[in-house]
Amino acid sequence: MVEPMVLECLVERCSFNAGKKCHAFGITVGDGEHPMCDTFAELKTKGGTVNVIGRIGACKVVKCKFNMALGCTASDVKIKYHGEHPDCGTFEAGW
Repeated sequence: MVEPMVLECLVERCSFNAGKKCHAFGITVGDGEHPMCDTFAELKTKGGTVNVIGRIGACKVVKCKFNMALGCTASDVKIKYHGEHPDCGTFEAGW
């Protein structure tokens, strides 16, 4: 399984975001129930590497149809706001 790329991140206040792109090496999604971006960090320091586009390293939302053995099988992922916090916009309830 190839980890899907974070195609777009609309959470511009995240330290890993530059130009609506995620520059973390890998992100973790979910707390088990909610598809929140657990890698979100709002710090004064910028993180990640500019020439790296983030990928989904792990997904803890087992009820997502794209979750297989805590990995993500979606072709790509978009991170967006859900209220005041970042969520996986690609999440779809599965079983």
